[in-house]
Amino acid sequence: MPKARCRPVLSLCALAALLSLHAGSPDARGGGKFNLAEARRSVVLVKSSSPGLAETGGTGFLVSTDGTIYTNRHAVERNAVAAKSPVVTVGVPSPTDAEKLDYFLAQVVYTAPESSGLDFAILKIAAKPGYGAFSALPVSRQKPELGGGVAVLGYPENLGEVPVLSFTKGSISATRVVFEKRSYYQTDAAVNPGNSGGPLLNEKGQAIGLVTYRMVAADNMSYALYLDELAPALRVSRLRLKAARPQPGPLAAQDVPKDTVIAAKAQNWSVNAGTLGQKGRLLMLDKQGQPYWMTSKAELPEDFQLILPCHVEFLKGRMVIWASQRNFLRLLCVRFGTRNTHTPILEPAGNLVWFSHSRRLPQKSTAPSLVHKSIIFIRLSQFVLACYERFA
Repeated sequence: MPKARCRPVLSLCALAALLSLHAGSPDARGGGKFNLAEARRSVVLVKSSSPGLAETGGTGFLVSTDGTIYTNRHAVERNAVAAKSPVVTVGVPSPTDAEKLDYFLAQVVYTAPESSGLDFAILKIAAKPGYGAFSALPVSRQKPELGGGVAVLGYPENLGEVPVLSFTKGSISATRVVFEKRSYYQTDAAVNPGNSGGPLLNEKGQAIGLVTYRMVAADNMSYALYLDELAPALRVSRLRLKAARPQPGPLAAQDVPKDTVIAAKAQNWSVNAGTLGQKGRLLMLDKQGQPYWMTSKAELPEDFQLILPCHVEFLKGRMVIWASQRNFLRLLCVRFGTRNTHTPILEPAGNLVWFSHSRRLPQKSTAPSLVHKSIIFIRLSQFVLACYERFA
């Protein structure tokens, strides 16, 4: 989650009217003691899937019984680099067993423009006849006091193969912190990647904020967006929500989008030249400055996308890199459409794309046997070159 990532507002009366469009009466339930068993049924898992890309997502929470969901924009748009629009699915606690999730295809009704500084999105899901109404989380307009007790509910990553709902308690450690002209509560309740878009709850079990940021370089400093900040977005989305027609669910198990990415795990790749290491989710290749070569053990499908989150650093030390060497020392090559791993990477064979610090150049072999129908989408999402020239 970022922040280390995570116009005048309407009056409170106007905001109350807008919130009531989605949540009914904000104090309809949750006005007494916090009922965790009830609150958890309103907190959902949000997943964004695109062919060839790792699944991304976060958390959201239902604010209406007919399937309106609040979440973060970055929870649904982190796959926006894909050639095809991501498919957003929502896992809702099953009415018969809250430990199990029923999955629904979600319609993205609204995403705040990135330029607005508002990290917010509205989703809509629908249920088939007989499924029953969704459980809506009550929303409170009352501001918490400094030191007031709060809780965070959500689906943090890396808790296992099956999504697990996590509940953490804490307090309000700052009642107002401003990022990009937006107001946030600061809390010491534990927040982890995957909690993005989930609710910050008060002691009555009411949503008072939208979990958005955590401070990476600090302990127990997380931030939830004021719900007051949503008023203009709710006004814009009012007609869109009425017009939304999501596919009724839940989905059958075989229809739930699956993560088809070839993961950065050592067992998925063969190394033809160089030394392979793994650190967390990253694969590390090294050949002491010489070219290295790795190939996927899995066959590529007819239609695929290739995304290269890449960080390249040259060895630190006392070295001089001459101008004539820079393009080649700062070069990453990707070749596909051929099994030939014996010829130098820059020789024409199959399809070749190479990236330097200054440009990207795709090349394609003219051999008829290598011409295919694959839809190729190649994007270098991060290419950081740290070249220590004349390093003392």
